[in-house]
Amino acid sequence: IHNFAAALDGPVQTSYRAELKAVVHVLRQVANPTLVMFDCHSVVTTPNKVLEDKQLPDNLRENYLWEQILELTENVDHTLVGIQ
Repeated sequence: IHNFAAALDGPVQTSYRAELKAVVHVLRQVANPTLVMFDCHSVVTTPNKVLEDKQLPDNLRENYLWEQILELTENVDHTLVGIQ
C-alpha cells in the first residue's frame, strides 16, 4: 500500500482507470474496514452507489475493475470518499 507503483495495463491510459486500479490494489491489501480517499469525483460517486446497491449498473465503464471492487468489498465495510 505504501508508495506502490505499477504499470497500467491495456492500450488506453486514463486517470480514471489508474484510480480504479489503485482502489483494487488497496482493497486487496487490507482486511479491516478502510477509508479510501480520492480526488476523482466519478471514482467516488460510482463505487458508493455500487457498494450500496451491491450490483453494477449496465452502462458502467471499466466493468472488469468494478467487478473486482465489488467482489473485494463483499464482506468488509469500506468507505470511499472524495477530497478536494
